Amino acid sequence: MAFLPGIKEMLIRLSNKSRFFILTNCSNDLVRSINIESKSPVKFEKIFTSEDNCAYKPNPGSYEKVVEYIKLPRNNIIYVSSNKWDLDASRNFGFNSKSMEELKDLIKLI
Repeated sequence: MAFLPGIKEMLIRLSNKSRFFILTNCSNDLVRSINIESKSPVKFEKIFTSEDNCAYKPNPGSYEKVVEYIKLPRNNIIYVSSNKWDLDASRNFGFNSKSMEELKDLIKLI
């Protein structure tokens, strides 16, 4: 697994102001085999898998598990995805969802 160009720098820039989580449709075994901790410049507080959530995105139940854990209003959670179907579903759920391009533009303003 490799991060897309610019992602590591973006994570580092946000690291003093943000908490990081992953919501994935991967299984726990696949997440362990990817070993994100060894590749990421920041620590992810929690990785939510479809296996643990008992729901796959775009099922609202998968997004709800994140809200229950983070304990913030949905619209205060910035959710980033590179998939249109995921962006649409997460926005409908109430997340403040951003595409990678939108997030890059937002970070320029910080």
